[in-house]
Formats: sequence, structure tokens, C-alpha cells
Amino acid sequence: MANKVCFIVGHGKSETGGYDSGAVSKDGKYHEFKIVREIAKYAQAYYNATYTEQADIMNYNGDLYLTDRIKKANTNAYDVIAEIHLNSSKSTSANGVECYYENGNITGQKYADAICDQIALDLGVSQRPYGTDADGGDKVKLNSSGKDHFGIIRQPTNVKIRLLVETVFISNASDLAKVSTAAGQKKCGEAIAKAVAKVRGAKKKAITGWQKDSKGWYYLKNGVKLTNQWIEDTVGWCYVGADGYCLINQWIKDSKGWCYVAENGRALENTWKKIGNRWYYFNNQCNAVKGMQKIDGKIYFFAEKQYEDIKECQLIITNSNGEIKKEI
Repeated sequence: MANKVCFIVGHGKSETGGYDSGAVSKDGKYHEFKIVREIAKYAQAYYNATYTEQADIMNYNGDLYLTDRIKKANTNAYDVIAEIHLNSSKSTSANGVECYYENGNITGQKYADAICDQIALDLGVSQRPYGTDADGGDKVKLNSSGKDHFGIIRQPTNVKIRLLVETVFISNASDLAKVSTAAGQKKCGEAIAKAVAKVRGAKKKAITGWQKDSKGWYYLKNGVKLTNQWIEDTVGWCYVGADGYCLINQWIKDSKGWCYVAENGRALENTWKKIGNRWYYFNNQCNAVKGMQKIDGKIYFFAEKQYEDIKECQLIITNSNGEIKKEI
């Protein structure tokens, strides 16, 4: 049984069987098909990695002409198809995102609006004017017979929601720059996937692993954020605090003693570190050592406990009179 969502690559195969590039940049360097195939690839990859339901991709290799794509969409009877394109204009100032949906399909309008909103937000582009709602972007286009203009919207009648996404303008240098790199294509594809999932109410997978947001790194175990504990990864040991975020540049005391997490969030191990103008040594258990220690063949002494301004675990060095130096 087919998945319920499909991201379709526009162009690729011409009506006569040759190559259809779609729109081409003024310098001939960029082809619409070659860019949107990558956008669609990233959309599917993000959707399948993030959500419990999965999405298909169609025409990635450019082997399906429009009628073939319509036939395949009808056969699989998807809930949602989104055919991805780049826009083009004789005017190099034309810019922004727009998404077409089936005339009269209120749910389709919600998808189109969400896609335009997300692309505009994530890529930093505008939405094309004269859309269905106030912010533009989502649109209906009819032919002279009063029917939907685009075949991919008009003809796959076994598909509930049919969309044609004009991401940005290949004829506008600023727009093109947004999707001319793999990073930009990934951002655009993920924006489309996120918008579709949002309208569908797609359930996210229970993820295990490190995640990052504007506040910092945190760790999910089966979708649950861990708090107040050590986490070991391939690089070392990290500590997540009460809010679940990885601590950095901080002392942490556990049942074994004092540890210190550095700028990269990893606990120091088998190394010297100068902290607050005092030297400390951390063993292979990531703990600051105390008392008499032999390190690399030399004998050192570290404070057993806090005493006045002597810090627990700090290296003790004396002057020629045997007095402890206050600053080391």
C-alpha cells in the first residue's frame, strides 16, 4: 500500500521523451529540475526521519512525464501530493513563494498557506501577492474553461489534496541564492515537509539522541528529555541539568567527587585544567583528584578539602618558606 504523502519533482522528462530542464537561470548554470529534485529529496528524508507516517518521492530521476506522474498519483490514491517547482519571470525583480491548490478545496488552501508561510519563514523570502488570504502565497489558477489550470491539480482525481509549489524564482538572483546550494535546498525541502506534517497533524517519532534548539543541546530517550544525569556518547560524558540542557564550563559534584564540563559539554578526563587561577587534575573517571598523586612519574599534592581560600582538589604549591601560594 502506498504512503499517504508524496513529494513530486516537476519536469525532468519532456513530452517527446527527452530532457525537460524546466526554467533555466540566465547564465545557464542552474536548471529547475536539478534543484527541485534535491528539494523533494530533502522533503521526503525529513518527513520520513521525523514522523511516524512516511512519504514517497516521485520522478526523482526525471523518468516520468506529467501524464505519467498524474497516472501514478491516481493509482496510489495519495492523501496529499505536492509537485515542487521553481518559478520564473522575464522580470528579474519578480520574487517570492506561491503555492497553488484545487479550486474550492478548503483543506487544500490550508496546506498551500502553511507551505508558503513555512518557506517564507525558513528561507527569508516574501510571499507572492494576490493570494487567497491577506499574506498572499496560496492561490488558485483557472483556465479559460473555468477549471484548474495545472494538470497536476486538475487531473489526479483519486488524490484528496493536490498542490503545485512554486518555491522561489530562478530568474531572481536573490531568490536563486536561497536554493542554489545543498544547504538551501535542504532548508526548503524541510520547510515543505514541516508544513505538510503540521496540517496533517502527523505524529512525531519517539527520537533517541542529541537535539539542539536556540537554548542549547538536550538529549531525548524515546522522545523524552532526560534531566539531572550524566550521559555518555562517543566523545565523552555530558551532564544535563534540571531543564534538560547540557551544562558547559561548570563544576558538577556527584557521588564520586568533583567533575568539570568544558566548553564542548564533555567532562574533563586524564588532563590538567586551570580553572579560576588554580590547577586541577582530572583522572580517568573524570573526577578532580585529591591528596598525594603520582602523575606522569611526578608526585603532586591536591587539597583534600576546602580550607579558607584553598579550594577542594586544587593543586598545592608552596614557596621557598613552605607557605602555600595563594595564586598558582
